[in-house]
Amino acid sequence: MDSQSVKGAETVSKATRGYDANKHTNGRKRHLLVDQDGLLVDLLVTPADVQDRDAARVLLTRLHAEHPEPAATRGTMNASCPTPKPTSSGRSSPS
Repeated sequence: MDSQSVKGAETVSKATRGYDANKHTNGRKRHLLVDQDGLLVDLLVTPADVQDRDAARVLLTRLHAEHPEPAATRGTMNASCPTPKPTSSGRSSPS
């Protein structure tokens, strides 16, 4: 999973644009979900002010609806995602 902010043209309505404060971009954001070979699985276009974690929730829900069998997922981490801490059982849990 990854995302990319893209400047919105003047013809893009303000209702579908947002401001990505991290990249100082007023426009839209493309959220991509790819398989292990880099092939596109799903795509979601949102206003740029939508957080990656919120878009990931939508993409993973859609993925699970089409493919209910368990699958491993990986994504890029950022400062707003807590680092999992090991528990006494040796498994990781969110902080």
